[in-house]
Amino acid sequence: MKTKLTLLIILAIFTAQITAGQDVKTETISFQVSPVKANVSDLIEYERRNPVKVEVPDLSKKMPKTGYPADLALPDGAKIIPFSGVSNTNSPDPVPTPNVPSPAPSLTFESLIDNISSIPPDVQGVVGPNHIFTVLNSQYRYHNRTTGATLSTVTPNTFWSPTGKTGIFDPNMVYDPFNNRWIFAICARTNPESFILIAVSQTNDPTGTWNYYTIDVDANNVNWFDYPSLGFNKDWIVVGGNMFSNAANAFAGVQIYAFDKATMYAGGTLDNTKFTLFATAGSTIGATHTPAYTYDNTLNRIYLLQHWNSSLATWRMWEITGTTHPLTMTSLGFPTNNSAWSGAGILASQPTVAASQYIDAGDTRMQNVVYRNGKLWGTQGIFLPSGSAPTRASCQTWEINPTGLVVNQSIRIDDNDGVAPQEHFYYPSIAVNASNDLLMGFAHSSVNHFAGGMYALRKGTDASGTIRENVRFANGLATYYKTYSGTRNRWGDYTATVVDPVNDTDFWTIQEFASTNNGTYDRWSTQWAKVIPPATNAITTNAPSSLTLCAGKNYNLTFTAAGVYNTGNVFTAQLATSSTFVSPTTIGTVTSTTASTITINVPTSIAPTGNNYRIRVIASNPSTTSGNNIAVTVISTNLTVSSATTAPFEAVENIDNSGVMNPTGNVSYKSGKSITLSSGTSPTKNFTFNSTGGNVFEAKIQACPY
Repeated sequence: MKTKLTLLIILAIFTAQITAGQDVKTETISFQVSPVKANVSDLIEYERRNPVKVEVPDLSKKMPKTGYPADLALPDGAKIIPFSGVSNTNSPDPVPTPNVPSPAPSLTFESLIDNISSIPPDVQGVVGPNHIFTVLNSQYRYHNRTTGATLSTVTPNTFWSPTGKTGIFDPNMVYDPFNNRWIFAICARTNPESFILIAVSQTNDPTGTWNYYTIDVDANNVNWFDYPSLGFNKDWIVVGGNMFSNAANAFAGVQIYAFDKATMYAGGTLDNTKFTLFATAGSTIGATHTPAYTYDNTLNRIYLLQHWNSSLATWRMWEITGTTHPLTMTSLGFPTNNSAWSGAGILASQPTVAASQYIDAGDTRMQNVVYRNGKLWGTQGIFLPSGSAPTRASCQTWEINPTGLVVNQSIRIDDNDGVAPQEHFYYPSIAVNASNDLLMGFAHSSVNHFAGGMYALRKGTDASGTIRENVRFANGLATYYKTYSGTRNRWGDYTATVVDPVNDTDFWTIQEFASTNNGTYDRWSTQWAKVIPPATNAITTNAPSSLTLCAGKNYNLTFTAAGVYNTGNVFTAQLATSSTFVSPTTIGTVTSTTASTITINVPTSIAPTGNNYRIRVIASNPSTTSGNNIAVTVISTNLTVSSATTAPFEAVENIDNSGVMNPTGNVSYKSGKSITLSSGTSPTKNFTFNSTGGNVFEAKIQACPY
């Protein structure tokens, strides 16, 4: 099936200027795009009946892009967004952790393997309520999300055939959990024409019907569009990219589009009232402005981040705002890290080959950005140490507070212990769940490790600036060497890490690994992993074996402890006279990383007695306080009993008029008498009884049975 797309685009490419207020301006242009609708299942069935021949591309004469703006100087009067948090940039290999591993994957399976049609694969994939959708430059594949079983496979040209465009590359996809839609953006180029293709699903089923839009990025065919970045919020789908000239393949500026999301979901026509184009020629505002996946369906803006200057340890932060088109794009300032990196780039080592055949670890451009729970997270690959001669590839992520405009924390996956062999980490991607847990997926290699896939988890409750130990879930199987122009052993250009929309807790990541040679070519492959974060640390204090505690006597106190506790952790039972536990008394401890039983003993010095006491359990590493506390009654060693005293007492013994203990019967104790009794136990417990005013009473003392 092939559907022709009828559209009208009159697009003027222009140079935007930046005002003193750091706004990126746009101009009024005539723009109208009507969508085409197609059912993907029909396209898949068509390709099954008409198989596509795989062609090996000739990359020997591919011309590298030039002039990409890696580092830019800070403009006059630049607003610096300070680093004020915690960083692991100077800590031992590979990162500071709470001394616990990230969890092993609960499910892992191979997805698409190299069919020798694309270098690099540009690894992307998204998880929905019922499907996993892998999208590479070579092929697309649907999986059963429960088992990982393959459901169907289709080529990019067939999937995008409703647009009538070919030369498809650089896939970028996200799932919108608020509207249960898949959003897919990609480039199409048949020199000199260049297009952005956007498809949005009509339901949560990615094998169903999609609305397809085709955007001509340059009606004059002077420049072409590369490396699309994708983001969304409640109102807009934002796609940004870098422009290169057709004549010299030289960097020519950026274009950033903000489309009306509701219109695209409804399959409506995009015109001047439904989109804004921010277009800037040259490198004045840099490149690769990456919009955020915005997991806040009330936020009326969308943030963008870009790499700015490695030696100055800065990024640049933007926002798009407005209620009607044209919208406004404004620079908010330059977030800053406390440790610089290098933008020079390196080749990451791998076993058994010369250094000239190591793997291209990419550059420092922004990979993906997430807005979650009021915070903005970004990630990128970096090279260390800073300066012109880095020796290792590393990954970096950080957290920014957009409201206060401060950088809260910075985290690196890095091998900086100086011990050979050098480990390399590159092409990171991140996701953040509803509990502020973060998963970073990335590639890894060294002279001892073929290129494979890793991830590391950070719990939202972990110490700031830390991330847990790496898990290598996709092992490389062989060396990998493919080049064009004999200069770059391409890998990446990116990976994908996402939150499961079913529970907004679990994570999925798809990473690339070096597969076996097919007899002629080295090959890459891809692997999915599902990662379930451990439960957030929490303690529940259970009632002790008695709710009445006699001072000096031992009792068993049990508790439950969810989550992960580190080696050397101490659980402590505390006693206090207030639920706020001001100046608590320690009544027992146990060193453990799991739930246990604490032997508690109330000090004999505790006074006064009464039922206003409470007990709880706390942990030391990580610091955790029980979510509840238990009310108990405490009986002191020394207890004065009078006719007004209420139970509990100590011991069942009766007193006669002469003060003699009489265990066999009841006698009355007359008024005006007083007596002090010794229990005869060790330690000695003395009890004094007084009666005045002519009252007669029977006194009973009960030895502590609790």
